[in-house]
Amino acid sequence: MVAVTPALDADYITVADKAAINIVSFNASPSQVSVGQSVQVIMTVSNEGAGGAINVLPNDPDPNKIALLGSGNANWNSGPNPASAPVLPSLIYEEFTWTYFASNPGTIWFSNGALGEDTGSGLPIYATAAWSNTVLVQSVASLTSGTTILPVTQASVGQQLTVIISVTNSGDADASYAWGVTTQASGAGSVVWAGGWPTAVTITGGTSAHFTWTFSADGASLVHLEGREGAPR
Repeated sequence: MVAVTPALDADYITVADKAAINIVSFNASPSQVSVGQSVQVIMTVSNEGAGGAINVLPNDPDPNKIALLGSGNANWNSGPNPASAPVLPSLIYEEFTWTYFASNPGTIWFSNGALGEDTGSGLPIYATAAWSNTVLVQSVASLTSGTTILPVTQASVGQQLTVIISVTNSGDADASYAWGVTTQASGAGSVVWAGGWPTAVTITGGTSAHFTWTFSADGASLVHLEGREGAPR
């Protein structure tokens, strides 16, 4: 007769679902700023695993050490906000936000990863570092002007004078609502406005715009007309 050994009760273990965090987006906006303007950086971390994650935070919790690369520069102002995600369930995401202020012209972009813990095992989990889009930092608009009066040196009473103001933007950023202004600065002679009233324009970086007025010589003697640029806004 063959002896049969009775089956033994087996021990059972629980196989827990595992968390898996991933950086699903990394956005810096706006994509173009002038020196002194703010840049908002948002890194979105998602738990794409079936298990829960806890204590999820940017890979380097020191906000001043978030990787910033490029030919320009920006200074940290605040963030990350929130500092961490204490609980990040499966298929849920958290947005971490920083604010920087552009400080030097050029292009900049940001990079960071994320880390946390798997709820079931307590083991660390990591999200591979990702890159943001590129932000163009421009030098601020800077206006200078020059004035030309035609005829150049002399006119008779009743003769028309043409005043042309050339306004140049030597900065990178656009100068919106720029204009030229004429004033009678000094002299015993006099002129009266005869036509032309240019409207404000946008002067792109590195270009110039011209504004023209017409005056009529009204009183004999020396008169000095000058022009200046209007400040952009």
